Amino acid sequence: MKKGIKIFYNILFYGFLTILIAFLLLGFFAKKSDSGISIGGYRVYDILTGSMSPTIKPGNLVVVKETLPNEVKKNDVITFRSDITNNVTTHRAIDIVNSDGKTEFITKGDANNTQDPVPLDEKLLVGKVVFQVPYLGSFLSSLQKNKLIFIGLLVVIILIDFIFNKSLGARKKS
Repeated sequence: MKKGIKIFYNILFYGFLTILIAFLLLGFFAKKSDSGISIGGYRVYDILTGSMSPTIKPGNLVVVKETLPNEVKKNDVITFRSDITNNVTTHRAIDIVNSDGKTEFITKGDANNTQDPVPLDEKLLVGKVVFQVPYLGSFLSSLQKNKLIFIGLLVVIILIDFIFNKSLGARKKS
């Protein structure tokens, strides 16, 4: 019975640790995504503003699949670069205009009253949002800003593992 608990604990502990490290790496790539880092055709971004609320809230982490312009459908949530500031924005494609062999997207944030002022050229498209993780963007941003939190979190996890394994060892001896 105790061996089963230890196996269950180890699976849970190392699974959690693996997921934590994977999300931390994703978070570091989220900041690097602006410079073009892509992992298997996917990019991650931290949502900073409320322009897509309530669909996507500030602080959420979105995963964006790189997409060709002809794969975008009306009402898809897309991520794109501004041709003026080069900032990355995530808004809804409310209309798609095809003319002279080029595609332009009319975009609008769900929380905004009006559409974006300039149609989006297909060359600025990054991709479609495929899913989001609530609050993870804020969490990863805070870890990036303060590396001590990350180190502290790892120390706490290792201490919990040490204490749990020590208590199982003491029980086993008695």
